[in-house]
Amino acid sequence: MKPGADEKVHYSLADAASFARKRVVVVGLGDTAMEAALAISRQPGARVTVVARGEGFSRGKAKNVAEMKRAMTDARISVRFGTRLVGVGRTSARIEEVATGRNEVLANDAVLVLIGGVPSWDLLEKIGV
Repeated sequence: MKPGADEKVHYSLADAASFARKRVVVVGLGDTAMEAALAISRQPGARVTVVARGEGFSRGKAKNVAEMKRAMTDARISVRFGTRLVGVGRTSARIEEVATGRNEVLANDAVLVLIGGVPSWDLLEKIGV
């Protein structure tokens, strides 16, 4: 990450309204990432680009997938399938096509990395869940 870039990288969404009139890159395509992208896309002047490694919607609640597809059709959200985030600068993010290695620079004001986590199955078992 370039100096100053870490200030614009977020790992959760607390307030979608804070991204009004911002260009936002959302990394991930699980339910949390889709819900965040959709919430931000509803803010005045917000522009949302989703970066997803997969070639399509492979998981997620049917409601979220359907709403994402509507948002894509309405041009509220752009999804770059088959890509991954490879760099973040103060005013841009660099993505790479997984299949070709081709790079693209996306101008943006914020990056949300919402790629999920590994569930702690051992802990859940210990507490009886």
